[in-house]
Amino acid sequence: LAQRPRTEPSTERDSARYGDHARRGSLRRLAVLPTPSHGCGGAVAVHGLTGIVGPRRLERMKPSDHTGGDVRIVAYTPAYAHAFQALNEEWIRTHFTLEATDREMLGDPERFILRRGGAIFVALRGVEPVGVCALAPHGEGCLELAKMAVAPAARGLGIGEKLARAALERARALGARRVFLESNTKLGPAIALYRKLGFREIPLEASPYQRVDIQMALDFVGEAAR
Repeated sequence: LAQRPRTEPSTERDSARYGDHARRGSLRRLAVLPTPSHGCGGAVAVHGLTGIVGPRRLERMKPSDHTGGDVRIVAYTPAYAHAFQALNEEWIRTHFTLEATDREMLGDPERFILRRGGAIFVALRGVEPVGVCALAPHGEGCLELAKMAVAPAARGLGIGEKLARAALERARALGARRVFLESNTKLGPAIALYRKLGFREIPLEASPYQRVDIQMALDFVGEAAR
């Protein structure tokens, strides 16, 4: 699963894309940016996500009890920084090539995810981190599911689904209208999981990742009426 930071680190580009809204770290401010973000044009304008949620508050929010067997999902702390980087680098290097944007995101999740109002979820078996995923602000009423990875020895246990459901529950609680993601059709089990969760393929637009050949979205609008 590919996150969508800029192709090259740049303070000017950072300011242009995220502006003062992102530097202040409020999901509500991000939700009312005038220009819809890529992949989220179909998410109608929102009068701010539920509550004013700064990056630190979102990071500290306790995930629901998504346990299964001896697996539990917990909120990210700096103690899991190495696991977040290593687990993601493992699957990317196995199937693709680690890109500059990967190094940027994985090397400093505090800057590129948490300070912008995002959250990272960690799956533990006992005390061992065996899976991770991120949820990041992505335009008007939209959040992005990104950087999901599960340790090879822990695959097939439903950990990816537990992580994704924890992230989606958080997105709903925050009042998001859409969750967006990028991936590659080579990752068959991942694509099947996203479809199971309700994601649908959307028209492919430009991505900073060379490996991306599919973009998907899950809209929450009208869920209660269905």
